[in-house]
Amino acid sequence: MKVVIILAGLLLAGLTSFFFPTLAIVLVTLLLALIAFFTPFVVFVALTPLLKERLKHDPNSQDGKFAMFAEVKEGTAMCIIRGGEPIYTISNNRRGTYVRVFPHGEESSEALLLKKFVRQKNLKPWVWFWRRYQQYIYETSGLFPYIPFFTEPYSYPLPRLEQVTAKRDDSVELVDYRQISDGPRYRTNHVRHQVFTWYFVYRSVDIQKIPFTVIGSAQVSIRDDRVREALFATDSWNILLDMALREVVRSVLRSQISLDHALGVIGGNLKDEREESRAKASEPEKDLVESDMLRLGQMIHSALKKYHIEHTDLTQDNRSSTKPKTLEEFGLVIGRVGINDLTDELSQTERAKFFAAAIAREEGRAAALRGMGEAEAAKALQSALMELEDSDLAREIVKGRFFAEGLRNSNAIEGLAGALTQRTL
Repeated sequence: MKVVIILAGLLLAGLTSFFFPTLAIVLVTLLLALIAFFTPFVVFVALTPLLKERLKHDPNSQDGKFAMFAEVKEGTAMCIIRGGEPIYTISNNRRGTYVRVFPHGEESSEALLLKKFVRQKNLKPWVWFWRRYQQYIYETSGLFPYIPFFTEPYSYPLPRLEQVTAKRDDSVELVDYRQISDGPRYRTNHVRHQVFTWYFVYRSVDIQKIPFTVIGSAQVSIRDDRVREALFATDSWNILLDMALREVVRSVLRSQISLDHALGVIGGNLKDEREESRAKASEPEKDLVESDMLRLGQMIHSALKKYHIEHTDLTQDNRSSTKPKTLEEFGLVIGRVGINDLTDELSQTERAKFFAAAIAREEGRAAALRGMGEAEAAKALQSALMELEDSDLAREIVKGRFFAEGLRNSNAIEGLAGALTQRTL
């Protein structure tokens, strides 16, 4: 069939050039003009995958280099903007690459797989050509093209903490945190909808007027259907997350933990619970402080689930509507919160004074408990003696108790002599 069409075309061209030579010249000229016009586009489409590294968007580029490709790695999502407004997002997950378009004046359209996005019906010719080109580049290089100068990936600053592990001379690993607030990794052009770790260090957290430094981490992810909300509904998702964590951590620590507990001065009740658990547990002993830290993280996580802020949206009739929104409605999903360390900010002198007072207080509590025990024992002895009919026997029991008390409390010869004198009375 194709051979017949080609032969028919050649025959028509021959007849046209024979009977209408002027028309043939015009048609050949138009054909050459079309070839000359489209050749640069064909060459551009063929060569751009070879220049993908040079044409890839870099959110930290300071020289304003020309770029037209965006890298969307697995587990991430990116938002393409035009004039500061989001027009669509690209999300790459294990199910495939999805594109979600934001029509003017509407919330969003359905997320479509890239192949379905390219093959939508009733597209204008240039839109069809551009989407085919996007699919071709993405399938050959893993990069997603955008129209330079008119559109670009949304990039934003992302100050954050990075966990650093160092080794001392004795090969002991020390964990520290480094603030990323500048440099080649400061800005980013994507969000992660796979779980990642967000570290936090909050200083001057007051517990009964004593400042503490709290070090912890949270497992966070961004919902792939809420990328626009995470980036544009507030200043940015990271600012909202830091604000919520800072507020909730301070609130929970101030209301749920005592100063004695924070400093490791375990009170009588906790100590009794530990001894009881040792007697009952058949498995290896668990550190009480670690279990308390775990419960503290669970309380913070529960409070974050309920955390909300007042947010104003525009309704379809352009009226403002204010209602509370949770973190998840802004696209933030908090999986788990852990408190890694809780350290006081006291000076060495202040710490020595505090612990001296704490030790004295604990000794006072122990003495009070001992006195209560002795009083209870004396009361029980008196009750038993009152029930005895033989008064001489009761008197001998009392004398024997005094002798035993004297021996127990005697630290010198005088004490022993006093005990013996009491025994002979």
